[in-house]
Amino acid sequence: MSIRSSFIGLVAILLAACTSTGTTGTTGTSGSAASPDLVELQPAGQSVEITIGTAAGSDLRFEPDVVTVPEGAAVTVVFENRSSVAHNLTFPAAINAASSPIVGIGATETVEFIAPGPGEYTFVCNLHPGMEGTLVVEPGG
Repeated sequence: MSIRSSFIGLVAILLAACTSTGTTGTTGTSGSAASPDLVELQPAGQSVEITIGTAAGSDLRFEPDVVTVPEGAAVTVVFENRSSVAHNLTFPAAINAASSPIVGIGATETVEFIAPGPGEYTFVCNLHPGMEGTLVVEPGG
């Protein structure tokens, strides 16, 4: 077998390995009566995608307002402005990721980051003081 054939085979194996790990998905909302807006996601080391939106109309709140991810996960947040006013989505210090400063009515943006260590992290709308939610990062398993 030539060196070139060996190299091509190795590249094919590596590409297959890279594309078969890190699945993306959302498990949906929790059935917990105490916290109907809780979203739980897949184990650490994986890519997870969640959707955080705003309440329809003029209510100044996120839906869901609590989301859970495993530490170290590559997180993709799809931010949907379902409201009748502009908003934004900001994850302050420790995560330091945000949407555009103004996300228009009906617009959608994506925010990506690696989940930090275990704990609770607030996310906010900088346009509306008091509009916030919580990202819960659980220890990796």
